[in-house]
Amino acid sequence: MNYFILIPFLSFFLHSLIITYVIAKNPKSKTNWAFAKFAGLIAMWALTDCIIWSLPADNTTLLLMRLQIIIWLPSAFMAFYFISIILKKKLGPVFFIYLFLTIIFALIGAFTNLIALDISKTDWGNILIPGQLYIFTLLFVNTSLIVYVVFLLISHYLKEKDPIMKKQLHYLCIGSIITYACVFFVNVILNAIFDIRSIPAFGTFLVLIQSIFISIAIVRYNFLTVGVKETANELFTQINDAVIIINQNGEVIEINNKAFDFFRIKEKKNLQYSDIFPDKYSYNDEYYNKEIELDNEKVVHYGLLSQSTLKEKKIVLGKLVIIKDVTLLRVREKEQIVLKEQVRQSQVVKMEAIGQLAGGIAHDFNNMLTAIAGYADLIERESNKYSEKLNKFSKRIITAIRRASDLTGKLLAFAGKGKHEMIPVDSHKVIMDVINLLKHSIDKRITITNELDAVDPVIKGDFTQIENAVLNIGINASDVMSGGGELIFKTENIHLDNEMLSELSPENKPGYYIKISISDTGCGINEEIKSRIFEPFFTTKDKGKGTGLGLASVYGTIKNHSGFIQLDSRINVGTTFHVFLPHSSESVIKRIEEKADLIESDIKWDRTVLVVDDEQLSLDIVTDMLSTLGFNIISKNNGYEGIDVYKEKQEHISFIVLDLNMPEISGYDCLKKFREINSEIKVILISGYYSDETVKKISEEKNLLFLKKPFSVKELTNTIIRIGKMS
Repeated sequence: MNYFILIPFLSFFLHSLIITYVIAKNPKSKTNWAFAKFAGLIAMWALTDCIIWSLPADNTTLLLMRLQIIIWLPSAFMAFYFISIILKKKLGPVFFIYLFLTIIFALIGAFTNLIALDISKTDWGNILIPGQLYIFTLLFVNTSLIVYVVFLLISHYLKEKDPIMKKQLHYLCIGSIITYACVFFVNVILNAIFDIRSIPAFGTFLVLIQSIFISIAIVRYNFLTVGVKETANELFTQINDAVIIINQNGEVIEINNKAFDFFRIKEKKNLQYSDIFPDKYSYNDEYYNKEIELDNEKVVHYGLLSQSTLKEKKIVLGKLVIIKDVTLLRVREKEQIVLKEQVRQSQVVKMEAIGQLAGGIAHDFNNMLTAIAGYADLIERESNKYSEKLNKFSKRIITAIRRASDLTGKLLAFAGKGKHEMIPVDSHKVIMDVINLLKHSIDKRITITNELDAVDPVIKGDFTQIENAVLNIGINASDVMSGGGELIFKTENIHLDNEMLSELSPENKPGYYIKISISDTGCGINEEIKSRIFEPFFTTKDKGKGTGLGLASVYGTIKNHSGFIQLDSRINVGTTFHVFLPHSSESVIKRIEEKADLIESDIKWDRTVLVVDDEQLSLDIVTDMLSTLGFNIISKNNGYEGIDVYKEKQEHISFIVLDLNMPEISGYDCLKKFREINSEIKVILISGYYSDETVKKISEEKNLLFLKKPFSVKELTNTIIRIGKMS
């Protein structure tokens, strides 16, 4: 048995293993398939060597050896094709010239004796006797191509900057030089030139040297499995993110089509990291989903930048940059923000329109209530002398009027026209007062707890209105817990910046707020009701059990105090109202209850009063009330007439009762005219409808008090006594 055939068989076996491994690792790679074709020819060459070496030296073996030329001669060409793909070299004229020569000489070798003249038997096997063109074919078709391939590998190795690619080329160069030097020495120099045939023609085995070096490159540097450049190109065609691979020098070595489009780049040549990214992004830094905005050619692109260091076998390769294009998402988000703002603005406009309507209704209604309440009060005072039954009836009228007045008060609160006492208020005191009221009025099965964690819980506003707002929310919460539950009051300090306010309430100013949260464990509120919950006259309660003004007045009060309110609710879990009110750095002023009963004998001045009111009913009742108190009255239902009268009789008039809201000339403008005549004149302003600006102006005036419509004789009397004591 010829044991020498084990040498080419080993070459065949090892090449088959390498081909299987490389294709299995990256079956879609054009480079891997090029290597498989090259190595496949070598494997077939080795297999035919096994057969030829084991046969006798006859014509059949000679024919088989000539056919083998079709296998080994193109192997050099396939090596050239393989290396061209690795180096990304275009297949130019050289490629096609050698392709033509390879085909021609392969056919000559197979069907003539010009390359393989004959065959001879040796101790190790059969060997070819060279023909006339054998040396020419080896030198000018095969060896020259191999030399050109080695030249390409070495020149590219010297220019390569990618450290991994350089290592791969290093092994290819060494393997190729050793392999082809040995093959040339054995096949050309020894066999063809010096006719030394005692040494086996181990061409197929020597080519295995190159494959072994390729295997080392595969194992150590992932050659042909996850090659940096080739794998990047493969991935680029499959993903929709912009991907850029940058070497250690900041040079772009790979960039996909999405990156070209995203950054508006026209070509990759000489492209640097700094050419792509502005100064605020650094090559040395690493990012993860960093929001970036690029304005290129009047087109704004938004992306999430991720930048990390590429390493392989502890060798730093460079940077991998991935940008997820979120332009469409951000545009849609901005469109949603605009739409949301439009909806919010429409809600604001609607609420303001309803507020103006409610305020107007409340104004007219209060004027009527003032007359009714005033006359009922006068009847009560007179009936004390004559009829107990009449006195009883008048008291019931007054009670009904107070309820109606509460209703108009809620309308005015919603309209933002009810704030008239702006003082520092302890929000914790407000909440504890509300809790004490609720403990005696709601279902005993409802547990009330508080977590008042706010430090320095001072806000500025009207104590009574804020208390009513918190109480309204508490009552509504208790109403939805008919089977019992938990009512929780919480406070905390919170700082709201512009970004937070853009989501919560864009019209509010940034700063420190007191956040009051009132939670229940009721049935929750659905989305349809949420959208209408602050509308006046909207109620989910049974007919006769709610006016629909409770939460509307809460909304108006909070807005009127430069705050805002948010609602969180989950069905079958509960509801939380979050009230945000600006924090005040002022100290709380202790509230002193005014003396309830002041005697009329405290009035110690001349008793002539000027009353100015455009509403005849209101003018008549104020006149009658003052007459009952013993004053001499001059009444006018027009501001200009009042001013003219005062010019004539100012020395006889002790003070003026002036309606705030009048046509032609407003009460406040009228007041300024009176003060031009006499800067010390004392004035009582009366109204059931007033704005924040008016309240602020009033608070800055001296010798002036405000009396809210409707009012009783007692309230009018107390106000007169208070203004009389002013100096």
